[in-house]
Amino acid sequence: MMDSTQSYAAMTRAEGKQPSWSVCYRAAWTAATTLLCTASWMAGRTAGPHAPGLGAWAREARAEPPAAGGQWSGELRVVARYPSAIQDACPGGLEVSSSIDSFRSTVALVQQSKHPDSWEVALRYPSSLAGTKVQLSLLQNAGRYEAAAPAACTALCPGFSTAGMQTWGPKMFAQLPADGSPASAELWPSFCQARSTSCTEELWSQAAQRPFNVTVTLPSSLVENPLPRPEGKLPSVLVRLDGQFLWPYLPNNGDASFAALSLAGAVRDLVFVTVDLAKHGDVLWRHPLLVPTSLRSCPDTSAALEAWPSLRRAWEAYQPAYQRLNSTYGFGQADALLDFITGEMLPRLVTKYLPRGPAGRALRVRDLDVGLWGASDAGYTAWYGAWSRPGDFDAALMQTPMVLWNCGEALDTVKRTGREWLRRARAGEFGSGGVPRFYMDHGEQEDPRAFAAPIESLYGVLRQSGLEDGKEVFLVRGHGDGHFDNAFYRRAFRALVALYGVEDGGLGYRPPL
Repeated sequence: MMDSTQSYAAMTRAEGKQPSWSVCYRAAWTAATTLLCTASWMAGRTAGPHAPGLGAWAREARAEPPAAGGQWSGELRVVARYPSAIQDACPGGLEVSSSIDSFRSTVALVQQSKHPDSWEVALRYPSSLAGTKVQLSLLQNAGRYEAAAPAACTALCPGFSTAGMQTWGPKMFAQLPADGSPASAELWPSFCQARSTSCTEELWSQAAQRPFNVTVTLPSSLVENPLPRPEGKLPSVLVRLDGQFLWPYLPNNGDASFAALSLAGAVRDLVFVTVDLAKHGDVLWRHPLLVPTSLRSCPDTSAALEAWPSLRRAWEAYQPAYQRLNSTYGFGQADALLDFITGEMLPRLVTKYLPRGPAGRALRVRDLDVGLWGASDAGYTAWYGAWSRPGDFDAALMQTPMVLWNCGEALDTVKRTGREWLRRARAGEFGSGGVPRFYMDHGEQEDPRAFAAPIESLYGVLRQSGLEDGKEVFLVRGHGDGHFDNAFYRRAFRALVALYGVEDGGLGYRPPL
């Protein structure tokens, strides 16, 4: 039985299949591999993980005296999963540096003969570091200063540097056991690419009985390194609703700029899935899909109205606009949209675009970190998805969400059920994803009755229910911002850092004062 260390290309050839990475970049990979085959004589190198001397070098590196602070305590096994096709074509090799010795030295990782896409080395650490977290830095061709890169190498790795490269993306850490027992760190680095890859296709939804245009944007790290891995090692998936409104005048709808946050190591890698809710060119067909209930007037009383009486007058002012939409389009089909996302779209896209799991098994969609992103009415949908289906969605990115809908229906729900919902979430009743994360924002120039007051109230009632600020719930106020797409774009970076920020990423969320 094959394990996760087997060569990805060998595994797929044995099954009579093409590698499962997306058709978006399969053509580029195939062309580069062909060039590699026809120019393999250029790919030879005088040093690298294949060279016999480097295995001895790695063993000797472990025998160095321990850093100040005590005797050797144990070993940290560093395993890098990286395509052997790139390493075969490019000079140098993979190396690792670590905070164990304050990054003063690098150690070569050695390719495993039975698993050519795996590169390993064992690092010794002193007893003074037992029970602590150490940082790892992976490098490619470090310090070699080659005169030139072979054409076969630059075909697979356009960004290859003859002076060496450090991995893109978030910093890598490993926890050392307190008892000094052996530890391991499994990593999927990327060095070559600096561009995301996007594909658009039309999908028919049986649940919603209509088509959707869906665009998938893969991070450059996944394009370069599509080797199998566990769900927890994959990028988060962020489903963006109302794709027709999300900055169509920007490159890849702004994804290029958002992806730069991951490249810089500020947030984890993200797969953006943008869903266009327009139908036959009519953007107003979005409305039936964005709320779970039919249009209603304020009830005589509710938990929300008792706490916030001003909701009644605010909703009475906005309800007529929704009544005009209701006569043509209707409302209340949000569950059909969510059924499409979880039951139809995501299984298809995961199979088509994401790597397989260990041993080539199919990925478990529910074990991925999946979020919903929406603005205004779609922001309400993001809340509803994460709140009503916490087993399917792990995060809600809500930009000026229409919390006012149906006289504060969301506020009433959280007010009545919030504490019990959180108890169940913390008990793991919704799955292994833990408590969903909720980000919300609003602008100071937006109507305070319709947006600021209800959104601030939602943040407050979530906090009263027990959600932890800065970890499970986030609020950002856009000073001077109106209800405009450029204001949403400006705040989007703060939203991504809040929900997807990484350890020591250089940027951080600040709780509201």
